[in-house]
Amino acid sequence: HHPFPRLMAEGLVVTVNSDDPAMFNTTLTNEFLEVAHTFHLGAEDIEALVMTALDVSLLPDHQKKAYGTRYRQEFEKLYDKYGKA
Repeated sequence: HHPFPRLMAEGLVVTVNSDDPAMFNTTLTNEFLEVAHTFHLGAEDIEALVMTALDVSLLPDHQKKAYGTRYRQEFEKLYDKYGKA
């Protein structure tokens, strides 16, 4: 009954975070995998979450742009290999 899918559907800013990886014995990758599995999210959903996190980050705009380009390229490689579904 977690509101995560509803928050995303309503267009609110939602991000996935690992909080304190050492304390909680997790990684950001694991958190994305858990979210994807729990809420049946596809690769495009994960890409949107990643890009939202980048957009709301405190990085300077030039770094956001550079990372955004790199992230989109990496997602395209994944889509080419595995598809978007």
